[in-house]
Amino acid sequence: MKLLFILLSLCAYAKEYKCPKGTYKVDYTTEHDYIRKIICYSSKGAGDKKEGPEIHLDTSGKVIYQALNKDGKKISEGNVMMSAPKQNNNKLYSEALSIIRELIKISEFNKDQNLATASFKNNNCQGKRSDWIKLFLMKRSFTHTYKFGQNCDLQGTWTPKLEEFFKANFKLKDLKEFNQVSFKLKFDVQKSPKQIIRFDIKEGILKGKKHTFKFVADYQGDVNLNKTMRQRVLNFNNQRGEVHFTEHNGKEISVKEKFTLNGR
Repeated sequence: MKLLFILLSLCAYAKEYKCPKGTYKVDYTTEHDYIRKIICYSSKGAGDKKEGPEIHLDTSGKVIYQALNKDGKKISEGNVMMSAPKQNNNKLYSEALSIIRELIKISEFNKDQNLATASFKNNNCQGKRSDWIKLFLMKRSFTHTYKFGQNCDLQGTWTPKLEEFFKANFKLKDLKEFNQVSFKLKFDVQKSPKQIIRFDIKEGILKGKKHTFKFVADYQGDVNLNKTMRQRVLNFNNQRGEVHFTEHNGKEISVKEKFTLNGR
């Protein structure tokens, strides 16, 4: 029995990840998406710095990301493993990502002064530009209903609010894989030291006849609120966004996609 215990312990230890000599390992799991992160650090010099391998694992134990750090800087990185659905259905994930990105993009304003609406990509779903300005600058909530039309593939009503989650449920049309999306969304505005608008999505569900995804997402971009008030146009700079697909047709997955509002 003792010999069996020793053998099992050795097998378990072999599956663990080691750090190079002269470094130490930090091993933790994130609360937001339950990703296990194993990072090697060095105490040499001024302060602790990343030194050596960095590995991320999903809830099934699969490696989904790895990097090599030297003196606190990444010298190589990449997604090394993704779940089978992602490998076999790139177009499926591309359409899912596009829908989520464009739902966030609906809060941008067109620069054309003759057009007094926000746009949903090229679909021109109607929404007053002034409503979004009042929301971001004065925290004034509003309610708007989108309807299917010649150039609008979105239908439903939402009431955007600032600094608290609100529900959204939309029907979609003329898409290959999906016909409905629901989620909870929160807008936050940081005014100092830089002006940043942040979007957080939780409890996201994207449905179609054959596919159902669960997801979370976040996005942020730098803005100039004073310029927004003068020119009545909102432009994002230094954009950073990520969608994390956590479930596909009832099966747990971990697929992450980075994006900006201008494209993938």
